[in-house]
Amino acid sequence: MTLTTDFLAWAPLLESCEEYARLSGWRFNLADFLDIDSGRGSAETTDFFYASKLNAMPMVLDWGERVQAARGKRSALIEEFEYCQHLNTSEAVLNSMHAMCRALGFDDDVLHAHNDNSCAYQDVTQPLPVIAKRLLNHRKALDAATDERSRHRSLQASFIVEFGLAHGLPEQLSCTAEGMLVEFLERAREWGGKDKGAPYAELLLQQLPEGSAHKRLRHRIAEWLEANKTWVIGGALIGAVGLLAAGAAFALASSSGQPPARGGGCGARVGQTQNHTPR
Repeated sequence: MTLTTDFLAWAPLLESCEEYARLSGWRFNLADFLDIDSGRGSAETTDFFYASKLNAMPMVLDWGERVQAARGKRSALIEEFEYCQHLNTSEAVLNSMHAMCRALGFDDDVLHAHNDNSCAYQDVTQPLPVIAKRLLNHRKALDAATDERSRHRSLQASFIVEFGLAHGLPEQLSCTAEGMLVEFLERAREWGGKDKGAPYAELLLQQLPEGSAHKRLRHRIAEWLEANKTWVIGGALIGAVGLLAAGAAFALASSSGQPPARGGGCGARVGQTQNHTPR
């Protein structure tokens, strides 16, 4: 086996689909295999991409059946799938919060004045400048420690999650991640911003990757924005209609009842981290 991966239970699928995954940006789209000839010859579908689908097709069909048979049972396959969801969610939350802080004007020069060496950005009970400084500290430490294998591991995790969700594995409810993002929005609303006209909250929706892997997080942010239809940052009124445009695919058409204005939606205790590793 030439593929290098930490997800041994999923290694055969990853190896067979590696070329398809590379050409698709490490996204899995079930529609690519339901009608494999769809789009063939178009500008969007190259001969290389079509060939990669053909090569991956037997393993995709085989593993689709394996994954469906594994539902509701504890196995290495399920444990690694759940761990991949944890990795994806953690990365999405970190990137979204960091991008929003940058948009709010918290660049390296501004944060240099804050004498805080902690990396505990997860404590979103702190004032926004403290969270922003800790996010910067964490990102610098992470960038220094991240190698090519770690980056590839993240891409593989994303592919595994989308494959599993497409074949009926349940999306994990991350109360901590949802609560963290909502409380972070509250800190941003309380603090205000350097650029008085920027739709800051929209960044959280924009930064979360498209696709099924982050649907729950995007939906939770949309709930908060719907419950806070007009909010003030630095004197600028920001309407929810504009904010929700980036997350239109996950609008609240399917929700029932009135969404809560604050909190994690499932009893999340923000400011705490979860340690989750596959057994």
